[in-house]
Amino acid sequence: QTTSLAADNLLAVAGDIVITSGTFAPGAATLEVGGNWTKNGGTFTVGTSTVTFNGGASKAINGTTASQTFNNITTSGSSTSITMSGSTTTVTAAALTVGASSTFTALSAGTLNLTGTLTITGTFVAPGSTGTFNLSGNFVDNGVFTHNSGTLIMKAAGAQSVSGTENPIVFNNLTVNTTGTALTISSPNTTNLIGS
Repeated sequence: QTTSLAADNLLAVAGDIVITSGTFAPGAATLEVGGNWTKNGGTFTVGTSTVTFNGGASKAINGTTASQTFNNITTSGSSTSITMSGSTTTVTAAALTVGASSTFTALSAGTLNLTGTLTITGTFVAPGSTGTFNLSGNFVDNGVFTHNSGTLIMKAAGAQSVSGTENPIVFNNLTVNTTGTALTISSPNTTNLIGS
């Protein structure tokens, strides 16, 4: 069974979204989630959709599925806190936007792959020293970045940049694997490296 949404639809769920079987294909719709995102099976066809976690309180991206993929993930609302938990150890998304007064905490020993831009206005806690954090887009920090003793790997086929208003932006380890172009750190940022 396939559940799909029209491109201009907004699906607002006050509680949890749980996928156990079939196919959920939201297309270009926006999904507002007030609870957990739990995937225990089935297929989530991401399309160009945006999943927005809101409504305050703690929520999780979890389930029995080890790796989950999204298009855009957004957090919004005061005290909204998102974590990776359960058997989900890898999250991949085209872009992640952490809204003001909200928090996104990656699994310390997990993997976070962002193929687009990370925008921080609230608080972002990166994977730790035993985790993996790959970023193929730009790093925009207008909030709080917590490196969690991990390594940020900047890896893109083109130019990448670090910008924003947090000053200084403190990285533990920073690896730059951009192809044929440089990483640009925009003024007025001071970027501190604790490791290498």
